[in-house]
Amino acid sequence: MPAVLLVHGAWQSAACWDEVMSALASLGRRATAVTLTGLGADAARLAPEIRLSTHIHDVVAAIDSHDDACVLVGHSYAGMVVTGACEQRPAKTLGTVYVDGFVPLSGQSALHLLPDAIAQTFQSISREQGGGWRLPAGDFLLDVWGTRDPAHRARARQDFSDFTIRCFGEAVDLPFGHARNKPRAYIAGGLNHEYPARTVFERFVEEARAGGWLLQQLDAGHTCELERPVEVARAIAAFVDRIHP
Repeated sequence: MPAVLLVHGAWQSAACWDEVMSALASLGRRATAVTLTGLGADAARLAPEIRLSTHIHDVVAAIDSHDDACVLVGHSYAGMVVTGACEQRPAKTLGTVYVDGFVPLSGQSALHLLPDAIAQTFQSISREQGGGWRLPAGDFLLDVWGTRDPAHRARARQDFSDFTIRCFGEAVDLPFGHARNKPRAYIAGGLNHEYPARTVFERFVEEARAGGWLLQQLDAGHTCELERPVEVARAIAAFVDRIHP
């Protein structure tokens, strides 16, 4: 049975996957949540030199720590990360799952994929509040993400740590496009649930639908893994079954 590596997004921590991991365990799946450098439990090490490539290295190291091949699951910004990690370890990556995540082409950064207004807002925040690189966490993110339920908002706050715009600004290098040649799945929020960040990810939902990926849309905001952990786990398990019967 392949290992499932769960990778959290910007401003979040590996703990955001706790309930998904419990649900996966009940389904007989092995899962590990990866902590990205400078975030979550490692927040004290956040520094200007941390880039997307730093986080890709984190996931590659996690892949290398497993004897078996892995399924990579990335939420939001971590879609960039798992795509880059698959490029570097194609032989040990069976497929990728994007949970309301970015699905980049080679040479694209998260800033390229964000709407101009959002990208400019993040750049302004980093200049005015973060010394040119830091992006402080705050409740405004929960509003953008459409995390409405007070309990879910409180849970998300527990995971919060600052981020760096330099991760958003670094382009991913995908000379061989390995992730696009492997099975992919997309788990999306936004079903009966409008929220500002939804427009960022709608293009990837359409790409998944057109490409015949396993596609699951949930009645949730952007923080699907907190709002609908059992449904997220079931979708991941279904993907594993599809590619590794």
